[in-house]
Amino acid sequence: PEAERELLCTPLHKVIRNHAAWSAEKGGRTPVVLLTTGGFCPIHKGHLAMMESARLKLESEGYAVLGGFISPDHDDYINQKCGREA
Repeated sequence: PEAERELLCTPLHKVIRNHAAWSAEKGGRTPVVLLTTGGFCPIHKGHLAMMESARLKLESEGYAVLGGFISPDHDDYINQKCGREA
């Protein structure tokens, strides 16, 4: 089904929407997209706070943050880090 197929795709709709808004404002700010990778085993509030902190810092320096992605690492890394719990 369509809904399941979307789960396998990187959700770009917010970044695309924010890019359109950034293009329309023509403010001269450099656009950026945040990306963090890791085990996230489990993901917690600290991971989200890190992304928020990065966004605030970049925006304070004049960048236009269009979005952000949290991308879990590959299975080999997760298995090495978490062992049987993975």
